[in-house]
Amino acid sequence: MKRLSHTAALTTLALTLSTGCAGTRVYSPASAAGFDLSPGREIDDAAIERAFKARPQLRVPARVAFYSFDPSRTDQIAEQLEQLPQVKSTYAIPPFIMTGQRRFDERAPRQRPPSLKKMRLLAARARCDLLLIFDYGHRIKRTLNWLSAFTVFIVPTLFLPYLDEEVESYLTAYVIDVRNGYLYGQVTSDKKRGKAYSSIYSDWGTETTKAFWSKLLGDTRGALDKLLARRDLREGAAGKTAP
Repeated sequence: MKRLSHTAALTTLALTLSTGCAGTRVYSPASAAGFDLSPGREIDDAAIERAFKARPQLRVPARVAFYSFDPSRTDQIAEQLEQLPQVKSTYAIPPFIMTGQRRFDERAPRQRPPSLKKMRLLAARARCDLLLIFDYGHRIKRTLNWLSAFTVFIVPTLFLPYLDEEVESYLTAYVIDVRNGYLYGQVTSDKKRGKAYSSIYSDWGTETTKAFWSKLLGDTRGALDKLLARRDLREGAAGKTAP
């Protein structure tokens, strides 16, 4: 009886290990911050009317303020933006001013979510023409494959490649006029890749997100270059300022 109980306990442990390693990890700083590009509390008929009256008034080379929901990527984003011929200078909006998050805080203090109006105001105080908002995220998904049938025993659980992995990453940049809130556009780059037969020790998903980030950043820079080079966005130089 004791032997049966011991076997049952080991089997339960093996199943727990195998199923526990499967699942999905999502990284989305913008969602965690509760950011909404157009929060309902700021929308009324007057706001809609001002949006219709706003006209493109792109000035290049432009002074660019930008905000990244992931502070650890700010320097890399600034480096890419400064390579664009349409960018005169860059200003990174500090997380502390936006959310109260300090440099070594694991998460921002709970407060009202950051708003687009506040970002525009901070960009204006820095005498910038454009506001760029960067939203980055990734998802690592692990599922059990047919080899998981052998993980009822604890030893195979430690060595068999019974997991399949899938990684998805994206980077979106919103380009907004600081003076009148005109949305010049948004550019999005995304990557996806899968891998069969991973063990519980695999760090393939994490390494893939790192490789994807470099590609996403390069693709986004190229898309921004094309967007900011559009001459039709410079035609209306008399857009009205929204409060």
